[in-house]
Amino acid sequence: LLGAAFLILTALFILPQTKSPLTGLAVAEVDDQTLFGEVQRLLQQFPITKHLGSGSEFCLLVKTGETNFKSFDIFKSGSKVSVAPSPYSTYCSNDINNQGSEDFVFQYNTYDAFKQHLDQPDCGKFRELLKTEQIYYLASEFVQSGGKPVCNALFQERYCSAAMQCVPYHELPALGLDCCIGQQPQSTFPAFGSQAFVAMIFLFVVLVLLSVLVLVHIKHKHQEQEAGEAKEHQHQVEAFIDEGLEDGYSKDELKEALLEQGWDEQTIDPILQFK
Repeated sequence: LLGAAFLILTALFILPQTKSPLTGLAVAEVDDQTLFGEVQRLLQQFPITKHLGSGSEFCLLVKTGETNFKSFDIFKSGSKVSVAPSPYSTYCSNDINNQGSEDFVFQYNTYDAFKQHLDQPDCGKFRELLKTEQIYYLASEFVQSGGKPVCNALFQERYCSAAMQCVPYHELPALGLDCCIGQQPQSTFPAFGSQAFVAMIFLFVVLVLLSVLVLVHIKHKHQEQEAGEAKEHQHQVEAFIDEGLEDGYSKDELKEALLEQGWDEQTIDPILQFK
């Protein structure tokens, strides 16, 4: 979900303005502890959460009743992501960074919309929920009233690497993310010397060895097949020569007859030498 935060910007042309947090259909009340655990699980499962910069801060709202909302402060420090329930006020009640408003504020317009994203925690589902207005993004530090993004140095530091995991590089200018143009997506290739890198090299070596063994086996089988065919040809020539000699033909006559039938001297001569 943290990683999904920046994707509000991909819907700027779908949702031209911010929405009121007090809209949507009524849904059944949900247990606070259950929802808190589900929010934590969504953060863990969203694949680009790890690409967010340290200091990223969000407010997440889930509508759980006709006029009831559950509010959560989400903050990333280093590689650690923390979630704290927050009494619903204007948005979340705390600003952990002391930077003013939250970086982003999201509202799931129904609990069902939140569950859909939890069941499919990827960029595609998030875009779908935005397009169908089951998720609203509200005015915040990086989203001006009316939906215009604020792409500055702080945004670049915290969110550009995450944004480029889901937004194609060539689409960034159209989405107002010009500050991300100078960056390239973070590589997912394992760092040299890491356990993942060693495991990858080991797997590569194993695959190479298996490939060599398969090729050697295939070559051996091919050689056996060729040897078998050569032996069968030799038996045919030998039988022809034996029968011809018994009928009174000379070796030269038999050799000439075999050559006319397409047999080569390398097959014929060794057999005739022992007759």
